[in-house]
Amino acid sequence: IISFAMILGGCERSESIAEEGPVGGSETKSSFLPLENLVSCDQNFSQTGTEDGAYIRRTLLDWSEVLTFIDYEAKIGVPLCSQANCTHSDDTCTAWLPVGWNTQFVLNDKLYVICSANGNSEELLEMDLNGQNRRQVLQLNSNETFSADGVVGNAQYLFFCVEETKPETGWPEYTIRRLDLKTGKLEKIHQRSDGKNNTITLLGACGDQLVIKYVDAMGIVQESN
Repeated sequence: IISFAMILGGCERSESIAEEGPVGGSETKSSFLPLENLVSCDQNFSQTGTEDGAYIRRTLLDWSEVLTFIDYEAKIGVPLCSQANCTHSDDTCTAWLPVGWNTQFVLNDKLYVICSANGNSEELLEMDLNGQNRRQVLQLNSNETFSADGVVGNAQYLFFCVEETKPETGWPEYTIRRLDLKTGKLEKIHQRSDGKNNTITLLGACGDQLVIKYVDAMGIVQESN
């Protein structure tokens, strides 16, 4: 066990990168707005609350979900739906989410949901805090998925990891994407180019820098053998 722990430790490393600068670059005086940690890389927390309450997902019997607001003062949970007699069971309801890996967070007084849509092209949804004016901010390609890693953002940008399966090899490529919330422009800002088995985990943010972890997956397998 001790030997294996040493192997894992030797194959992982964490670095911080300036958002507009090189990996491992020297400390700079940046005017970039500080970043806020929205979702932890291990999914142990997400920033889903306001001063008045918190947003959760309730799972239905068919494994679809209902976005619900927990009102701290009233001590009740209310689906984000204003329709009378709504069953909250399909996409005609503003609170309903399809079966799949979903996660939510609050940023800039908007509620965002990363939605895997049960194997269909994954998407990012944005809506008002009451569930109204829901819209699709972006949709990934069919060979791309949101990695279950950290999400960070500020008033202008959102940062997250994407796993892209390369059709020519079948191997995944991990990249960090930056979404401009004002223009909708999506960019790849960081990726591993030194091996198809190397992963990237976005751990979070520190000030105006992203904190990421590299894992050499093939190195772990080889050393274990």
